[in-house]
Amino acid sequence: MNLYRRIHRLPVLALLVVSPMWASGVIADDLRDAAPVDAYIAVWGTQNPEREYMHAHQQAVFDEIEKSKIFDKSLHILQSHLSDGDAQQFLTIRSALQNAIAPVEWDKLSNAKEIMYAQKMEGPTALHLVMVRIPDGGAESLRQAIENLLTLASSATNGKLPMAVENVSGVEMKFLQIPAEVPIVFQPAVGVHGDILVFATSLKFAKSGLDLLANPSAESKFDDARVVAALQKLPAPEDALVFLDGKQMFQQLLEIPKFVASVSQGQPDVERITGLLTECIHQSSVIDHEISVQYTEGFAQRTASFGQLTENLTDKAVGRMVAEQTAFEDWKSFVPEDAVGDRVGHLVMEAVPGQRRVVGFDVDLVLALQPVADEEAMDGRAVVVVLVLGRLHRLRLDQKRTREADLVLVLS
Repeated sequence: MNLYRRIHRLPVLALLVVSPMWASGVIADDLRDAAPVDAYIAVWGTQNPEREYMHAHQQAVFDEIEKSKIFDKSLHILQSHLSDGDAQQFLTIRSALQNAIAPVEWDKLSNAKEIMYAQKMEGPTALHLVMVRIPDGGAESLRQAIENLLTLASSATNGKLPMAVENVSGVEMKFLQIPAEVPIVFQPAVGVHGDILVFATSLKFAKSGLDLLANPSAESKFDDARVVAALQKLPAPEDALVFLDGKQMFQQLLEIPKFVASVSQGQPDVERITGLLTECIHQSSVIDHEISVQYTEGFAQRTASFGQLTENLTDKAVGRMVAEQTAFEDWKSFVPEDAVGDRVGHLVMEAVPGQRRVVGFDVDLVLALQPVADEEAMDGRAVVVVLVLGRLHRLRLDQKRTREADLVLVLS
C-alpha cells in the first residue's frame, strides 16, 4: 500500500485534448499547464489509444447495468420502505434530480479526452478544481446539468444561497453565492470554454487555473523542479501523472488549527486542542513529495512512483517510526490456507551514493537499473522500496540484499 495514499487518498478521475480558442489567444494544448502552483495535489489523465480495446468491455458493462435496471429497482426498494408522505417527497426529489441531469450526453462523456484535478486547503476547507476536455458538445451538456443541480440547491434554501454569475478569466462561471458571514470558502461554480468543462469550489481557485490555461508559458504545478527531476527517472506518463506535494500539504494543514483558534475567542480548552493538533501535524510532516505515473504495457496498466522524505525525517515522531521499524518476517503465517490472494507491503533498504532519501510506493514489481532482486517472486503483492543514505542505514530492514543500485524504479 502506498504510504502517501494512506495519509491522503484521493481518487484518480477519468481520461481525456483538442484545443479551443480564447477570445484573446490560443488555450493550452495540455491541461497540465492549468494546475495551480499552490495546489498540494495535482492529477492529470489522458486517453491513451493503447487502451481503446477496453471501450467495448466498458460499454458491455454499462449496457448490462442499463438492461438490469438495477438503479430503478434499488430506488423502488427504498421507496417501498417509506411512509406515504415520505414516499411522495422522495418521488418529487427523484424527479427533480432526473430532470436536472437530463441534458447530459452520456455517450460523449465516455469520449472525454483529458482531465486535470487540483486540490488545496484554505483554512479548514479543501478546495477543488476540475477541468475536463469533452468534445462535440459533451462539456456543455455536463455544464448545463451541474448548473441545474446548483439551481436546485439554491431553491432548496429558499433563496438564502442565490445563484450568481461572474466572468472569470474570460469564462462565464455560475456559482452559489455563500453569505459573507460564513467563515469558510465554498463557492461551487461551473463554466465551459469550448470543449473544456471547468468546475471549482472556489472562484479564486478557478481563476488560478484559467489564468494558467490562457498563458501556457506560465509556471504550473507540473513545472515544479521535483516533478521534472522525477520524470527523468520514471516511464513516460502515458495514462496519468500524479504529483503529491507533501511539503505544501502539511503547510496548508497547519492553517486548520490557526482557523480554529481565530474563531474560538481565546477559550483555554480550544487553545490546548489547537496546540495538540499543530504538534501532531508537525510530527507527521515527513513527506516531501511523490510523483506517480501510469502507463500501459500490453494489456496491463502499470504505476511507477518516485518520492522523497524530508531532510529532517528523524526529528519527527512519524519519521522515527519509519526509520526504526523492523522487517515483518513471518507474514505468511497470517495468511489462511484457503486464501486465493494476499497483499503484503515489503520495505526494502538500499544505500544510494549521491542521492537524497527517496521512496517509491504502491508497487507489485521491483525493477532496478542495477539489480535489486527480491528473494521471492510475489505476483500481485506490494513492494515498497526506500533508497536511503547515511544515518538511515539504521533501518536494518534487509541487510542481506545487494546495495549496488544507483536508481530503483517501482512498478505495479
